[in-house]
Amino acid sequence: MIILCGVWAHALGARVQQKVESQEAVPDSVIDRNLCPVLAALQRHGALKTDNDGNAEINDIFLALHLGLKIEKNLSAFQAFGITAFPPEQKNKEEVRERCIPGVTPRGNKCFQERFVGGSTAAEHKRFINVQTMTGKQVLEHGISTGVRGGHSNMPPGMTDACRGKFPCEALFRKFFLNNARNGRMYMEDMMKMVCLARQIGDRGGEHSYREGVMSQPLFPPELTVVSSEWQMKGAMTAMLAAFGRRDSKNKLYMTTSDLRALMMEGRYPDGWVAREHGCLIEGCEMPALTRWRTPVQCDVPEGAPFWKDTRCPTSGKKMCRKSSDCAGIAGSFCMDGRCTCQRGRDGRQMCFKRRTCLAQTSPMVRLNGKSVKIFKANNPGAPGNL
Repeated sequence: MIILCGVWAHALGARVQQKVESQEAVPDSVIDRNLCPVLAALQRHGALKTDNDGNAEINDIFLALHLGLKIEKNLSAFQAFGITAFPPEQKNKEEVRERCIPGVTPRGNKCFQERFVGGSTAAEHKRFINVQTMTGKQVLEHGISTGVRGGHSNMPPGMTDACRGKFPCEALFRKFFLNNARNGRMYMEDMMKMVCLARQIGDRGGEHSYREGVMSQPLFPPELTVVSSEWQMKGAMTAMLAAFGRRDSKNKLYMTTSDLRALMMEGRYPDGWVAREHGCLIEGCEMPALTRWRTPVQCDVPEGAPFWKDTRCPTSGKKMCRKSSDCAGIAGSFCMDGRCTCQRGRDGRQMCFKRRTCLAQTSPMVRLNGKSVKIFKANNPGAPGNL
């Protein structure tokens, strides 16, 4: 069983809460650059503090989740340490990550032991994330996603044309959310229909997008695994349901399409929402994180099936494999889920399987609200699927 302390943050609670109550409104132009709907809502309503450039520190994320959403402290700490990836010298650069977590790098081990376990406040152990520049960063994007708020750095050609470069994107919100709702509601199984669709045509801009099979999490027993490419999207959707869901007559959680629009398109709390205590890591609550990450997906396309199959950019042919050397005859491919699959090219975008080889896309690079998006490949460590 995992035991986290998180005690170091409680002393800041009263001071931060006082600042939250007096913070000025955050403009739409800032909120629309926040890729995560929940962090965007927390930022808009003052629960998430950032500097003028959009940088938040581990403490800021922890307190936003724990005080703003009333997520249990250990889960809040687990999430804050996991997503806040950049050391002080990378602030406003975010090119080389160095998380404050154990088991990855020596510096990360030291940071975790001295800061989390030992309570150190040394500046060298601070870690940051800029919530306004997440799109295109593989270490911050999910393995698969809808791209609604802008995480669209690696979607099939033409998928975002209807967005016309403006995000949050109404066309993608309709495709993934509204088209899978029933009578204006989305339950857990409806959200998993979105995962099914993203499995086929969703964004593949994250570091785990091309990681086959299952993986474990830092501090978790190694046998407690989750599906590598999908656990983040499952976690995000079910976390929204746990935090913002309503109860029907049978006590089942659901969200209305109006609730989802408020979060996904407007980056704000749903109307009438009141925070309630919830959340845990493995056991002890209604919807433990591990259970949510493992939510089954009823889908006619199985895990590991070819993705982007019926788009202008098919990603694999018929050649099967056991290891990447089996794919040596197909330039730019590697072995993924038993199939020779095209990698992401030098520009960070999926290459297309055409004429028995993998070719770089010729379509224009992605844009976000008037600006070109640069793709930063995962490093320290790197990610599968990158050339």
